[in-house]
Amino acid sequence: MDRLSEVIERGAERGALIRRMRMPSRMSKACSYPGCTELVVKGRCEKHREAEVYYRDKGRQALYDRSWRVRRSIQLEDKPWCEDCWEKGIVTVATEVHHVQRHEGDVMVFLSSPLQSLCKACHTRIGNETERAG
Repeated sequence: MDRLSEVIERGAERGALIRRMRMPSRMSKACSYPGCTELVVKGRCEKHREAEVYYRDKGRQALYDRSWRVRRSIQLEDKPWCEDCWEKGIVTVATEVHHVQRHEGDVMVFLSSPLQSLCKACHTRIGNETERAG
């Protein structure tokens, strides 16, 4: 029994030691609000925590199905460079596909309108300009 009680006691000491050790905290990263560089552990900084989050309505979201993913991949294979940056003499890999003509949820326009390969920065900028213009 002495051996058993010794093992139990050592186990309890080891458990207490493990509980006292602290796990390292997460690495800080930039706030998830577009353009904010405030460092946070997760999510958004205090300034942007209550900012409105944009969600695409379910009707429009349904357009982004398998046929769209196939069309998108074909576009990026055909034109792998950001077309907007290319016009400025900058070579940037395209990661986004932009509808040149606004589709406003219309399925036929969505599936047949011309597309443009863009990098994330150009796509966001063009989208913001389009939204502001109305």
